[in-house]
Amino acid sequence: MFRRIAAWLTERTGGRPFEAFQIEVTTRCLLRCAMCPRVVLADRWPEMDLPWQTFERLASAFDRTRHVHLQGWGEPLLHPRLFDMIALAKGAGCRVGLTTNGMRLDLEAGTR
Repeated sequence: MFRRIAAWLTERTGGRPFEAFQIEVTTRCLLRCAMCPRVVLADRWPEMDLPWQTFERLASAFDRTRHVHLQGWGEPLLHPRLFDMIALAKGAGCRVGLTTNGMRLDLEAGTR
């Protein structure tokens, strides 16, 4: 039964049964917004970046989704390999989006 459902989903979605993957690439942020869990839970919220090797392992599943969204409670533009991540997801045929507060957005980042 499961295989039939999986086959049906694969056929109906062109082989990409998931609409989107949301990946938090960093927990770091330059802002301290009062409503953000990063601020409220600061003592339990370590600042860290998703390791490139972990992202590469996640990328092996990109052929099952149409959209990769790089966001979370951190600011994605702070990740040193963000543009490599975008290129890898696009290379897998995915649309790529991100949510940013814009503090690190400049002409170069905006045009890449």
